[in-house]
Amino acid sequence: MPPRKPYFFYGHRKPSQNRPVVRGGLFSNRQTIKPPTLSKPQNPSSHFDFQKWDPQNPSPSNPTSLSQNHSLSSVSQRLSPISRFIRDAFRINGNHWGPPVVNELRKLRRVTPDIVAEVLKVENNPHLASKFFHWAGKQKGYQHNFASYNAFAYCLNRSNLFRSADQLPELMDSQGKPPTEKQFEILIRMHSDANRGLRVFYVYQKMKKFGVKPRVFLYNRIMDALIKTGHLDLALSVYEDFKSDGLVEDSVTYMMLAKGLCKVGRIEEAMEILGRMRTNLCKPDVFAYTAMIRVLVGEGNLDGSLQVWEEMKRDGVDPDVMAYVTLVTGLCKGGRVVKGYELFKEMKKKGILIDRAVYGLLIDAFVEDGKVGSACDLLKDLMDSGYRADLGIYNSLIQGLCNVKQVDKAHKLFKFLVHEGLEPDFNTVNPMLVFYSETKRMNDFCNLLVQMDKLGFSLIDDISKFFSFLVGEERTMMALEVFEDLKLKGYNSVQIYNILMEAFLKIGELCVL
Repeated sequence: MPPRKPYFFYGHRKPSQNRPVVRGGLFSNRQTIKPPTLSKPQNPSSHFDFQKWDPQNPSPSNPTSLSQNHSLSSVSQRLSPISRFIRDAFRINGNHWGPPVVNELRKLRRVTPDIVAEVLKVENNPHLASKFFHWAGKQKGYQHNFASYNAFAYCLNRSNLFRSADQLPELMDSQGKPPTEKQFEILIRMHSDANRGLRVFYVYQKMKKFGVKPRVFLYNRIMDALIKTGHLDLALSVYEDFKSDGLVEDSVTYMMLAKGLCKVGRIEEAMEILGRMRTNLCKPDVFAYTAMIRVLVGEGNLDGSLQVWEEMKRDGVDPDVMAYVTLVTGLCKGGRVVKGYELFKEMKKKGILIDRAVYGLLIDAFVEDGKVGSACDLLKDLMDSGYRADLGIYNSLIQGLCNVKQVDKAHKLFKFLVHEGLEPDFNTVNPMLVFYSETKRMNDFCNLLVQMDKLGFSLIDDISKFFSFLVGEERTMMALEVFEDLKLKGYNSVQIYNILMEAFLKIGELCVL
């Protein structure tokens, strides 16, 4: 009987009629192999037998070949057996390429391009990955496929060697594998995700040199990356190439260009893009207009956002709640609360559900504009709508009432919010404390301190914050007068002394407290 010929297969064998399922569990739970200490080079193929290789235990002939303390990572456990063997060969040699690694790899009959791709997908050492990639390419009859090239590009990009990754198209071409659109798309996506707009344009120019024409999707990705990184002129030049290639714009193309033009304030050109979209494709919807308004509001261009708003109405597009909220928010933060309030009344007239945050924005804007009465009316409207005001709204109103010297109404509002079950903080009481200090109503000041104590305020800490606020507002002398009155009532601490002494040192005066 002839001796049994040993053989080796990679994981699951391809099923056939006679072998429907053939599984190989030979390489599970690998352990790290330590570098062998050999006195002289040996031919590994004559001494290594995969049939006798046990990944669980060290080889009896080489007890130091495996590390007992190594636990395989979850990433390595998902690799094929051959890929895990290659990764082990890297690890046992300190992740440095050299003759020991090559000797380990020569134990394998052949490394396929798919194995190369699998190893490079998880390898984070770019030098080691590059050496392994080029070593694999020197195998007899071997030729890299697109998967191995792509995995090598991802590996280089993970290590921030994106300039080296950009040279892969030339390498592919020199090895008889001209790059396709997919390879350039991978590079463009890498640069786009990292906001490297100029590198995206560099890869795009390289595409043209290789005679590769992008699809509409890839053109959109290139222009979007350039617009987001502030290179609108380059994006428009790419758009000219887009049209010269005879491609037809989709809604993404039009909206991307319109938002880019809005971002730099070129509203008229953006309107031309919308007109072209309306003629060649479809009428812009409310989402398209809202996106443009959001861009303009983000850039602080309120006039442009109102112009787009009027264009939307002329186009017969009915704004939804998101469009209203976007514009109202921008107007309130930009100091145009009156126009924002007009849009707010439009929302109420149409029966649109208004969020409490919109009320809060309008109240803050009215207070900032000195229209405290309108802000109080909005609070009543808010409560009539079934909402419960939050602490931020009350704090804003109390600040506004104190600014217009209506501290008694502010104090009533303070009592009301306590009755509502809200917990006031230092920002709630500070405007009233400042007003009492300015008008020298120290009895009311102390009465408010008593109420704060009953509500569980950390009184000494909050008084220290109050003095820090006065000193920061360059009211050091007023802070000293208040301190003299509070000291008689026992409201003093080392922290307050330190705040006042530091303030007097800054203004160059000596004060004995």
